[in-house]
Amino acid sequence: MKILNGKLLSEKIFKDIFNEVQDLKKNYNLIPGLAVCLVGDNPASEVYVRNKIKACERVGFYSVLKKFPSDISKENLKKEILMLNADKNIHGLLVQLPLPKGLYEKEVLSWLDPLKDVDALTLENKALLWQGAPRVVPCTPKGIISLLKHYEISIKGKTAVVVGRSQIVGLPMFQQLLSHQATVTVCHSQTKNLSEVCRSADIVVACAGVKGLLSKRDFKKGAVVVDVGIHRVDKKLYGDVDTEGLKEHLSALSLVPGGVGPMTIASLLENCLEIAKLSCWNKR
Repeated sequence: MKILNGKLLSEKIFKDIFNEVQDLKKNYNLIPGLAVCLVGDNPASEVYVRNKIKACERVGFYSVLKKFPSDISKENLKKEILMLNADKNIHGLLVQLPLPKGLYEKEVLSWLDPLKDVDALTLENKALLWQGAPRVVPCTPKGIISLLKHYEISIKGKTAVVVGRSQIVGLPMFQQLLSHQATVTVCHSQTKNLSEVCRSADIVVACAGVKGLLSKRDFKKGAVVVDVGIHRVDKKLYGDVDTEGLKEHLSALSLVPGGVGPMTIASLLENCLEIAKLSCWNKR
C-alpha cells in the first residue's frame, strides 16, 4: 500500500513558495500578506490558526492574527473585517470556522472581500468554482488533488465517492473530482447502503467528520482512500477511517495525521500567493 504523505509533499511546496516570495520581494517589492481572524477560544481552532501563522513565517509571508472574544458584537466584527479588506498589505483573509453561537457563518463570510478570500467561501468565489473558472480552489480539496497527482494516481475516468457534504470540503471536493473527469457520487453519514456505495469506488474521500465511520469492509480491494477527518481522543489523533487491516487491502491511503492536514495549509499559502500576484499584475 502506498502512503500518501502530505507532510513530505507540503515541505516541497513550502520551499517552492519561499523561493517565489524572494523573487517577488526582489523584483516587485511585494510581500504576500495573510490575515487570520479567530473568534472565541475553541482549542482546535487555536491550534489550526497557530499552524497557519507558523507556516506564513516559514515562507516569508507577512501575517496578522486578529483574536476576538466570543461575545464580540456583529457590528464590531464586521468593522474589523472591513478594515482588513481595505489593508493593502493584506492579500489573503480568512475567518477561522466554526464561529461561536450568535454569529452566523454565511453572514460573516459575506463581509469578506472576494478578492482576498483565500478559502473560496464567499458566494462570488463559490460561483466561479462551479462555473469552472475559480479565482482560487478551496484549500483542502486543492491539497487532495495535488496529493493524488504527486503520487501519480489517475483521476480521469475513475469512479469516486465523497463521504461528506460540507461547503468547505465535501461539495468542492465533488466539483474538483468532477472537473478532473471522474464519475463522482456524494454521500454522507445518513446515506443508506453507504458501505455498498463506497465499495463501488476507485477513489474514496472520507470527510464526514465521524471518527472511524469507514473501515476495510467499506472499500474494494485496490481502492485509493483519502482520510480528511481529524479527531483528538486522549491526545491522539484519529481520522474518519479505521485503518485496521488496510495495509494489504488498499492501493493507497492518506494517514491521520500527516496526510491531508499539511496539504491544506500548503494550499492556503499557494492561494494567498496567487492572490498577491494577481494584485500585483492588476496594478501594472
